[in-house]
Amino acid sequence: MAPKRQPSGLKPELEALAKGYTNGDDAVYADEHILAVADGVGAWNTKGSGQPALWSRLLVGYGAEEVAKRRASGAGTGYGWMIEPLSRAYERTKQECARRGVRGTTTIAFGSLVYQQLHIAALGDARIWLLRPTQIEDEQGHEIATFAVVYSNHEQWHWFDCPRQLGTNSVDTIKEHCETAVVPVRKGDLVIVSSDGLSDNLWEPEIVEICTEGLQKGIQNTAELLLDRARAIAFDVYSISPYMERAQMEGLAYEGGKRDDISIALGLVE
Repeated sequence: MAPKRQPSGLKPELEALAKGYTNGDDAVYADEHILAVADGVGAWNTKGSGQPALWSRLLVGYGAEEVAKRRASGAGTGYGWMIEPLSRAYERTKQECARRGVRGTTTIAFGSLVYQQLHIAALGDARIWLLRPTQIEDEQGHEIATFAVVYSNHEQWHWFDCPRQLGTNSVDTIKEHCETAVVPVRKGDLVIVSSDGLSDNLWEPEIVEICTEGLQKGIQNTAELLLDRARAIAFDVYSISPYMERAQMEGLAYEGGKRDDISIALGLVE
C-alpha cells in the first residue's frame, strides 16, 4: 500500500471501528477467503465534514464481517449472493457516518472464494483481476510461463474521473449498480484486488508481466513489485499512463501518471 500523502487519512482513534487497513483514503481487507478494497473519494477532504477514509474503512470492515456471517450461516452462496451482506454493510456505514456527522463517498471491490469459485462484487473504478498460469511460445518456439487474464471487472463511471460511488448524496446503490460475477478458479490462479491507483498507472499487459516476474520470488514480492512500478509511473510526468490516455481522449492537456493512493490485495489459489 502507498498513500499519496502522509499521514493516513483515518484518525488513529477511529482505527478500532472496523477491520482492515487504511491507506490514505483507501481501505484494504484480506483473509484466506476474502479480498477487498475500497477507495474513498479524495475530493471530500476539501469539505469541512468530509472524511472519505472513514467511509472506505467502514465499508470494507463491515462488508468483510457481513460476508463472513453470510458464508457461515448456510444461507446460500448462489450468483450475486454478496449483494445482500454488502448492502447491510453499506447501511451500517451510512448510519455510523451520520451519527458522527461525517460525509464522504467510496468505491468498492470484493472477492470471496467459495468452493473453487471466486464470487465478485464491484462498484466504481476499483478493480479485480483473475489471472491463470499459462504457457506461450516466443519467436524461437520456446515455451514461456506467463498469465492469462480470465476475468477483469469493468470500470464504472458517471463521467471522466467521477466513478460510481457509495455515500453522501450518491444515487448509486449496491443492489442496482454493483457488477457481480462468479468465476471458477484453479490451483495456481492469482487474484488481484486494487484501487484505481494501480490501473490508472499500469496497463493490463504490464500487470500480467510484473506478476509473472514477481511470483518467481513469492506473492509478497509480487505485491511489492506492482506497488513500486505503479508508484514510479504515478510520479513520472513524462510517462504514458492509462489515466493520461483517458484524460487526453476527453480533450484535457494531461501528461504523466496519476498521483493517488495505491492499494493492492493479492491472493493465490492453492
